[in-house]
Amino acid sequence: MKTSNPLKRDKYKISIKRPISAIPMISGGIVKDVIAGVNASCTISGTRYGIVNGVVTAFGSNVPPVEDAGLRCCPAFSQLAKMTETLTDASWGKSNLLTPTLYEVFQGQNIWNLPENTTASAYHILVQSVGFSTVLDNSVIGMSIVAKYDGRKILFAVAAKDGTYKTCRMNILTGAIESNSGGVAASIAPIGSGYYRLFFAANILTGATTPSFNIQYDNGAGNQYTGNGVSGAYIGQPTYINFGVNGIPFTPPYFPNNTNNPIAVVSEAGGASNGTSFDLEDVNLVRLKNALRGPNAQGSMTLSVSFGSDGAWIPNSTTINILSANNSNAAFVKAEKDSGGVVKFTFSDGTNSVSVNKNIAANETINLKLDWGTHSTGQKIRITVNGVASSLGSFAAGSLGPADLVMGYGLTVPMWIKKGSLKIFSRPIW
Repeated sequence: MKTSNPLKRDKYKISIKRPISAIPMISGGIVKDVIAGVNASCTISGTRYGIVNGVVTAFGSNVPPVEDAGLRCCPAFSQLAKMTETLTDASWGKSNLLTPTLYEVFQGQNIWNLPENTTASAYHILVQSVGFSTVLDNSVIGMSIVAKYDGRKILFAVAAKDGTYKTCRMNILTGAIESNSGGVAASIAPIGSGYYRLFFAANILTGATTPSFNIQYDNGAGNQYTGNGVSGAYIGQPTYINFGVNGIPFTPPYFPNNTNNPIAVVSEAGGASNGTSFDLEDVNLVRLKNALRGPNAQGSMTLSVSFGSDGAWIPNSTTINILSANNSNAAFVKAEKDSGGVVKFTFSDGTNSVSVNKNIAANETINLKLDWGTHSTGQKIRITVNGVASSLGSFAAGSLGPADLVMGYGLTVPMWIKKGSLKIFSRPIW
């Protein structure tokens, strides 16, 4: 009778690399600061804020994150206009569309069935009834909706101040962007149950025309067609954002807004109307920080990140800090767009750095792996981006910095670390 070899099994068990730290972790007990040798704490400066039922709310200690997609950071912004969740009141104009009817509740919000009528027209359209007359010249404005396919594609359009229209056609069956008039930031991302989150933004330029958005159905040919009285789309969760004069457009996090005034949303800077949208317990942050600190720190980290903005809209000479160990741009891992427009991901110990070129697409998942510490050729650092590894760089500092670990330091576009992707190992995995 054939038997297994227990020594062989043990060999494979030993070879398994297990993280010493992973988020989320079970909290409890006392954690020591490895440098100071005292009980450690790692706090976010100021009061922590997040969104609860559409209202920016101050958090107490160790309150679970409101958003469940991961550890999210977002710069502050305000909605451009009050939005209705019904699509039936006077804020919406309709041309060659039937009256919206409630379809279902998705993500806690109403989704509306909005079929076309039987008219032969190029304009089966849901339009903003009152334009943005007070928006400054050259502002970038954006619109986000959730949509599900019911026979038609969607053509987003914005009337710019110079009287021209900027457009983008999205296929909400396949999740593809099929056309773009140019000068448009757009993204489409699946969010489950056949729904996509659609985002569209453009610079409104200068002129006498009042800017406004519309959502037009499209039969795929981009021309006049006769509606069948049935087809259309399921639409909900509308949001308008003003990104400011020549601003950086990004897909905004959605929350219900049933008030008469714009609402500022979560931000990296704390305040009564904005605040931190990421949320980690102190114990977890300290464990993470201790793995990075000296003397002679070594380890390996994996994380998956996404950004709410497309790299083409991020200005040259911009730094997006993902994790910082020194509360500065100097270290630890960041995305950079240099003066020539090249985007790269960089891992730095504050003195030395290694990088891999990789452009950013809105909502794309980018897998990062960082290694630091003892190598056969000396103390080294390395970054791997979507499987592409950098060269080895020197790790002269022996530590990644004494300061607290910060996520999204000085953030200008939304960034989030995917849920369950952040893991730390006790030694580099070269």
